[in-house]
Amino acid sequence: MEDVHKARLKQIKHLHKLTLEWDANRPKKDTIHEENVLEILILPSALKDLCIRGHGGTKCPQWLGENLSVKKLESLHLDGVAWNIFPPIGEFSLVNEPREEISNNNICHDKFQNLKSLELVMLPSLRSWIVKAPCHLFAQLEVLVIRDCRELTELSFSHYACCQQQKEAKINWFPRLRELKIKKCPKLLSFPPVPWTRAPCSAEIEGVGSGLEELVCKENYKSEYRLKIKMKGALVSELWNMLAFDNLNEVKDLKMDTCPPLPLHHIQMLSSLKSLRLYGASSIVFPLVEGERHAEYQSPVEHIAIDGWDASAKELTQLLTYFPKLSELNMQSYVVHIPLPRAEPLLMLRPADYSTTKKQDELVQEEGSKARWARATPCPLSNLASLTNLTIWECGDLRVEGLRHLLAQDRLTKLEVSETPNFFAGPEPPLPHEQEFPSSSSKLQELETDDVAGVLAAPICTLLSSSLTDLRFWGDEKVDRFTKVQEDALRLLTSLEEITFQGCDKLQGPAGLQGLRNLKRLNIYNCIAIRLLPKDGLPISLQKLAIDGCPAIRSLPKDCLPSSLQELNISDCQAIQSLPKDCLPSSLQELNISDCPAIQSLPKDCLPSSLQKLVIRGCPAIRSLPKANDLPSPLRELDVRYSRNEELRRQCRKLIGIIPVVYA
Repeated sequence: MEDVHKARLKQIKHLHKLTLEWDANRPKKDTIHEENVLEILILPSALKDLCIRGHGGTKCPQWLGENLSVKKLESLHLDGVAWNIFPPIGEFSLVNEPREEISNNNICHDKFQNLKSLELVMLPSLRSWIVKAPCHLFAQLEVLVIRDCRELTELSFSHYACCQQQKEAKINWFPRLRELKIKKCPKLLSFPPVPWTRAPCSAEIEGVGSGLEELVCKENYKSEYRLKIKMKGALVSELWNMLAFDNLNEVKDLKMDTCPPLPLHHIQMLSSLKSLRLYGASSIVFPLVEGERHAEYQSPVEHIAIDGWDASAKELTQLLTYFPKLSELNMQSYVVHIPLPRAEPLLMLRPADYSTTKKQDELVQEEGSKARWARATPCPLSNLASLTNLTIWECGDLRVEGLRHLLAQDRLTKLEVSETPNFFAGPEPPLPHEQEFPSSSSKLQELETDDVAGVLAAPICTLLSSSLTDLRFWGDEKVDRFTKVQEDALRLLTSLEEITFQGCDKLQGPAGLQGLRNLKRLNIYNCIAIRLLPKDGLPISLQKLAIDGCPAIRSLPKDCLPSSLQELNISDCQAIQSLPKDCLPSSLQELNISDCPAIQSLPKDCLPSSLQKLVIRGCPAIRSLPKANDLPSPLRELDVRYSRNEELRRQCRKLIGIIPVVYA
């Protein structure tokens, strides 16, 4: 107590920020003593920031309550206090206390006119917080944090007639609020809708009741407004009452996870929406609407991602009809059949075992991987004409028919297909009334897939021959070598400029590359079975070759590298012991060797006379380079700083001034 008096007399006069904290692990709480300690403090009226944490008393001090002396307070943080009398910041209802005995501060007053930040943390007895006329009580409040209030069930902020202007403006929180955080209040069932304004604001609500796991509404790193909603447990339509859709017209990114159906009239209010992401088995945006009464609505959405959907083909088809500007569609963990009118360019997805002689059906996935057949209604997807990017992942037996028609719409430039083994299987011949499209109409430039056999078929490669520039085979675990038919199909891709083989565990060597007259870049990554580069050589147009993580390759065969090669990267090839003499072409300008511990030296005969840049990393066995006079005369950059051999670095330091750029 004596220390408190000294603090009151000598130090507290010029205080602007004060934290009063009691040790949470103290062996015993003296309620009366702690109340007195807090009560006798005399704080300066200029105090702006106050935090009270872990106080063991039963009520707030009078200088923070009835006889408020810190009216200039801008920040108030109450943490871990078990009070039954709170500051005059509204009406508090406490657990195990009758409502008539609660703090009654529900009249309009101006005691906290300067308060900008309020934090209520770990208030164990708080059941409800009701503020009437918040436009008067918290006229300046900008930040509100409520956290770890385990018994809190209700937040209510109602406006009196004295603030009719705010009421008409639909302000249901505080007039200047810009940041709201509510976390770990598992019993909270009722609070005003968010966001509370059309102006930029931030709302983060996590771990509350009503099955709401997370609600985030704020700007992302691109300064674009985004809305994220994640549910758990029971799906309740009341979720949408928690959102003030009138204030969401600037939202550009909407992510929904395990949410109930979002009514169409709500999505229509999101006039700036560009990206829509749907996750969880029940994340369905539109409930099915019979008839055409909503057909005139067209959403501005350009990107849709669907993951783990549990909807029918009809629902997906209906969903996509609202997005004529859709340019990117990503689907993951979804099996669906979409029937379309035969008179229109179509994309038809269906189970692989579905016969063409059957009537149009849809496969509806049920729990336990069981399926049932149901009659489907054909729906046009003419909006796919704007599609530029299509991604299909983990969609089981999904297959595509009419791929020619989708590609011929002159828009699709990027296609990714993974873990969907029948996507490219057996395109059917066109029916007599289907329009044929020349292969030159395809604009697909990038294709990534784990299905080597599916892509390397003559119909597919003919279709893509004039447009495809980048082909990536990633994660194929079946193909061990190309058949003659596959080699011939690959040679049809005459526009191909880059091809990548990555994680193709059984592939023993790519073949048929020599006929790719425009190929400039070849990448072979983590293909553990490849022992040799193609015996028939590489195309004469090749400029860059990268080999990484191929433990079975022991050497580069002599005379296999084309005279056009300008850059060679060899990384993490544990079995390569040396570069063969006179193997590297005279066109080579850059050589990068990384993490090849078995290579012991680089004799002068291994380095072509055209070399301009040499990089050695993680090769501790390389102890020296040829003498300065034996190094290629065009060499302009030498980098051995991460070689892991100090002797090599020391030798290369002597080349500073001889070679323009040396990193050692």
